[in-house]
Amino acid sequence: DTQCAPITQLAAGDANTCALAAGAVTCWGQAAAIDPTSPAPILAPTTLATPPLTAIALGAQHGCGLDAAGAVHCWGSGPSAAAFTAPATHVASGAGWTCTLGAAITCSDGTTTYTRPGSATVRGQPSGPSPTLSVNASAACAAPAEAYSHQIACWSHADPLTTVTLPVGVADRIGGLGAGPTEHFAWELTGPRIARWTPPATAVTGRFGWTYNLV
Repeated sequence: DTQCAPITQLAAGDANTCALAAGAVTCWGQAAAIDPTSPAPILAPTTLATPPLTAIALGAQHGCGLDAAGAVHCWGSGPSAAAFTAPATHVASGAGWTCTLGAAITCSDGTTTYTRPGSATVRGQPSGPSPTLSVNASAACAAPAEAYSHQIACWSHADPLTTVTLPVGVADRIGGLGAGPTEHFAWELTGPRIARWTPPATAVTGRFGWTYNLV
């Protein structure tokens, strides 16, 4: 009974929420983000007809997830699973698009798909919600293994083939990346510090620097 299984991930989109428990994805909220054929919002938690998944990410009106083999599965009103390069190790979504990271970085909004050079080996968790790939409505950022302590690469939804990099100090160790509505964040691998920055279409506003201390 997956309803009694521990929840391993909880994700929220603009008007939808999904929980991952024992590989099953259970969602509720706006119908377009879950089942576009439904005539009304899906208020009761509903288990999706996906294979067992290990990670999920939600956009404004869609969701995507990874199975144990790295195959991508999507639902709602957005990109299809066929748009993404498999196997993937990480998945992240922001508003109308999703990016996956594996041997390549693939981003799709359902209309346009872009594939960028990537890395099959990244720091952080080997699977699950990506600490090295962050996506919001306007931009995505990644910290692949070859840029372990030298740079974070960002690109915009409007111009996904142009990369802007943030230099990172040689002594710094990035433990993971995350994103809010407008900003992106990084946290320190072995310490309590957090940095934030805002990457617009063609340039990064501000500079990488540890701006918050958690203790």
